[in-house]
Order: sequence, then C-alpha cells, then structure tokens
Amino acid sequence: MTVIMVHVTNLTSGVANPTGRARFAETSTVEEWRARGASLLSTHRNFEAAATCFRNAGDVAGWLSATAEARRARANAAGSASAAADDLDAAARCYLMHAAAVDAPANGGAGGGGGGGGGSGGSAAEICGALVKAAHCLHRLRRYADAAAALELVGCRSAAAACHLAAAAAANVDDAEEKKAAGSIDWTEVQRVARVAATR
Repeated sequence: MTVIMVHVTNLTSGVANPTGRARFAETSTVEEWRARGASLLSTHRNFEAAATCFRNAGDVAGWLSATAEARRARANAAGSASAAADDLDAAARCYLMHAAAVDAPANGGAGGGGGGGGGSGGSAAEICGALVKAAHCLHRLRRYADAAAALELVGCRSAAAACHLAAAAAANVDDAEEKKAAGSIDWTEVQRVARVAATR
C-alpha cells in the first residue's frame, strides 16, 4: 500500500487544519486499480469507470478495451449509424489499438507485459475478439474494405468476402439484390470462427 502525505483543509471555512499537523491518506496500488477496472468491465459493464481505473493503473490495453466498449455502447444507444458515426469510429480505432497493444509483448514490442507500458501479453482470443469488434463497427460505418481487412486477420474469409461484396455493391447502387446480399453477415458465426482461429 502506498501512503502519501496530504494537508487537510476545513472545506466549510477554507481554513487550514487548526492543529497544523499533517495527516495521511491511503491510495490504491496499481494492482488494485487494474483489478477494479477488470471487475467493472466484465461484471458490472460500467465501461467509463473501468476506463478510469485502467488509466490510473497505467494499463493502456485495459484502458483501450474499456474505452472501446464505452464508445460502442454509446453508439448502440444512439440507434442509427449516422447518429453514432463518431462513436463507432472511435470504438473501431480503440479496438484496433487494443489488439496491437495486447499483441506487442508477444512480438517483442515495447511495454513489456502487465499492461504497464502498453501491452498486456493477452491471449490470441483477446486479440481476435478485439479485431472482430472493430470489424463490426467498421461494417456499421459502411467502411467495408477496412472491415474485410480486420476479418481476414482473424481468418473469417467468408465474412471478409461479404464485406468486399458490400463494397462492390455500394459502388454499384443499381443492383439492389446484390446490395441486400452484401449486407448480411452472421456476426455470431464470425465470432465462432475467430475463437477457433485463436486456438490454432
């Protein structure tokens, strides 16, 4: 436990502590901040508070994950993709950066594990999950080529092909049937394929 010295002030009068003595206050450790952030993220689904905890812990990967989830939740609450465009874009960027930060220690990147400097040494499943979520946000933004690229990274070739088809259909607005087929991606199947790919 870390202890810091603070000067106590009487908040009602604005006058310093009449005893003139310093008092001590406890602060949370990095591990406590990280554990609280993980709890808020997984159990309580309080994404913004989780992001604050991860930031206080210096856990960049955790902060990116919680921030991405917060922005995606805000986008989902907004309803239409046009009303949620900024949040979807921010969520996609955070998911992609999260995947890179988690992958950094595995590839010898700076940050050295534990989440302190950037990477947390996470699992392949965590990386694949972040890429699939980024692809979903990009697909909702109709940025089909970007979504396809993310899906190809996790081995979801059929969903990536559907994104490429959607991009082609968007360029050819005359073919309504092709456009309808291009918009249908089974995201549950994409997540299943990504989980299988992560175990290889």
